[in-house]
Amino acid sequence: MPYLKAAPPPFGTPESETIDILQGKRNTHNRRVQKIKTLQELTDEEKERTGLIRVGKRCITIPGDPFGVYPSWAGNVAHPKDERIRLIMPPIFETLNRGQIIQSELLHRVQRLLAEVTRTTVAQLARLMADGDTYTTVKETSEENIIDFELGPLSVRLMNAKDIDIHAARPYDHTTRALASASEAKKVFNEPPMTVQLQQHVMACLLRDGKGQLDVHDTYEEPADEVVDENYGNKVFERLRARAQESFWLRMTREQRQQVRCESSQSSPQLRDILLIIKANWKESWNNGTRDVDYFRQYLEDAMAAERVWELVDKDIFIVTDRNNNVVFANVEHAATLMFGQHIVDTMSRALDMWSYFTPLPLPETRRHVVDRWIRHIHPELNPSGVQVDRLPHAKMAVAHLGCWSELGDPNGEIVFRTQDASFTRSADQKYSQMLFPDFAKAVLGKATSIARLLVKNLDPGYYADCVEVFKHLPDGEKVVTDDEDFASLFALLVNGFTQRHRDVKDVKDGLAGLITLGNYSGGNLCVPQLGIKVPYRPGACAVIRGDKLDHLVSDYCPPRYGIVVTNHESNKRHAYRMMGRAVENVAVTEMEELGDRPGFPLLTPCVNGRSDDDDEDEIYWTNKELHGARALSSSSQSE
Repeated sequence: MPYLKAAPPPFGTPESETIDILQGKRNTHNRRVQKIKTLQELTDEEKERTGLIRVGKRCITIPGDPFGVYPSWAGNVAHPKDERIRLIMPPIFETLNRGQIIQSELLHRVQRLLAEVTRTTVAQLARLMADGDTYTTVKETSEENIIDFELGPLSVRLMNAKDIDIHAARPYDHTTRALASASEAKKVFNEPPMTVQLQQHVMACLLRDGKGQLDVHDTYEEPADEVVDENYGNKVFERLRARAQESFWLRMTREQRQQVRCESSQSSPQLRDILLIIKANWKESWNNGTRDVDYFRQYLEDAMAAERVWELVDKDIFIVTDRNNNVVFANVEHAATLMFGQHIVDTMSRALDMWSYFTPLPLPETRRHVVDRWIRHIHPELNPSGVQVDRLPHAKMAVAHLGCWSELGDPNGEIVFRTQDASFTRSADQKYSQMLFPDFAKAVLGKATSIARLLVKNLDPGYYADCVEVFKHLPDGEKVVTDDEDFASLFALLVNGFTQRHRDVKDVKDGLAGLITLGNYSGGNLCVPQLGIKVPYRPGACAVIRGDKLDHLVSDYCPPRYGIVVTNHESNKRHAYRMMGRAVENVAVTEMEELGDRPGFPLLTPCVNGRSDDDDEDEIYWTNKELHGARALSSSSQSE
């Protein structure tokens, strides 16, 4: 993000890109914005003010940031009408476009290694590629073979999982490694789920303590069609239940949780009337069933497993194959640097920094990013409500989808269209970003395409060739062109995203998605629970994963961090196949629902925030009396 002159980023920043300059210019577009003070015009007291922004609430006047606006659907304070985007972004794009792949001997050796993975056994490959024909067999059983060796300055680990077949219906869940990983995670966590009785008790305590005043935008990412409900009270109790789960799992110690469990089983006259109200509004589906997932418990269990269970494979190159030598997962640390050099990698980060300064990007969707409110608590620098005006450009969490796809409910790709974020249809004031988007796509997404190609093309050439043909047959004007040989029709741009454990069920079945990570962060291991492993995933790394069936998540980190996911949707492939005259057996919508499109199944839900400026509405608050009429308890002064 733009920095103050006194605190430039490691890769340097031109003076024109510092916060001092960007927030130091008057906005003369109309009388209203002409009154907004620049950063330098604020008094010391005004500079220390916080609470300038409320997440999920539109703000178009920010003292000290004349061009800043905060759309209700956005995860960043943006500057879409600041014409300086036309001066700042093009030179960055030109630098990236000039960056060519460095044809080094080391890169050629890495390409050869990747290309040979599917053609031979891990032992034969180690003998072929290892320096001095020297390698170490870390493990050799009937179920897996793990070998380490050196490739020049790079450390390599190859893992052949003989009990995995990527084409099986559920290839990863029941392997010895997956079962052991799940078992160890449960031993470390070792706490039962919240019973219905316990949930109701914690909800009642929150109401009793004046912490139950909620509004429909309490989790702020819900699409408008889900927010507007005939029974607003139901929505409020959904929020209250989520708040209770968060409070129990994330704001209490293990000892405190045990104490609350005991208290919940005892009768409390003080809570009796509140519990009657809660039970009267209890949904039948809140039953701890398979579709009623406690996101916060899952988050805590995964966080503990990431710290104490999953093995850290700290190798420069790590590749996992199945019994037929098909790639399951691979990670190449510093892949972007190996290909383009550190200057281009730094410039990619700078491009994403500045693009997310000017362009409003959507908040992460609720279901996959349920704990974002908690993340803002443990990383207050990401909470726009709690920082001063000169820190607002850093307080951002967003996920934008750039490319094309089909509607939810159209798994066969009958109609493929450009995504909302690539069409700039969420608001009407993005003409500068929209005008520059083709250049952004070629420069930034084009580099991401090249980096992901290194792994995808070499590790699965058949899949890569099919993706190239699919892209060619997607509708012109809807697909986003980034490269001379595009193979990805969808990119997800992640800005300080804290993605929970999930699968990308919309991706091509058994396909490979590329995951590229950038920025100036620490931590943030990429975890693959069913494999029982995590990799460092440092800035510049690129991983590929069969993400439609393989769970994955990123552990906690200190931002700023950016990510680009390079992928394709199954519906796009089906659309293109029909255009190519290839036989396609249609998938029923109900079958796709079974894969997890229904709400409440977080590991499998698509990560899309569908809100726009059209969804802006006044905040709605309820007190106990407004919800329940004369029967309700009187609210405390805190909750009124």
